[in-house]
Amino acid sequence: MSKLLGLITIALALAGCATPVTSYVPSDGQVVTFEQGVGTITARTADAVLMMYPTFQYQAPSDIPTFTLMVQNTTDHDIDFDPEGLTASADD
Repeated sequence: MSKLLGLITIALALAGCATPVTSYVPSDGQVVTFEQGVGTITARTADAVLMMYPTFQYQAPSDIPTFTLMVQNTTDHDIDFDPEGLTASADD
């Protein structure tokens, strides 16, 4: 998987892409899929499917990369989704 991400990074750099590439690695139990070169991390629980992918935009003032998070309810009842429990980290 890391070789694939490395090859994608090199290909984008050689193509003259002006957008900085932010790579991400799934945790245990998560899956990464690629569509048109954009990776989506997917995690499944008993109640929902969570998908996260980059928006290729950065939040000022420190240029933090932003991501879109989609939550799909896979049950026949309401779920209580609390975004306060979400965390992310960056390795430099």
